[in-house]
Amino acid sequence: MLLAIEVSEMQFVRMRKAIGFLIILWGLSQYFTTALPALDSAARESFQVIEVAASVSQDALKKQ
Repeated sequence: MLLAIEVSEMQFVRMRKAIGFLIILWGLSQYFTTALPALDSAARESFQVIEVAASVSQDALKKQ
């Protein structure tokens, strides 16, 4: 009887760890779902700033 109780407690601990792992995976997926579009937007805006800076520099060099 004692062995059966220990086994069920071990199964409970394993189940709890598995559920915790699934919750962490879900949280990470939610984080990356919002983080990757934000990163893409930031990169796009950075390239636009670089493009404008290059155009201004090119215009300044032409005036010299």
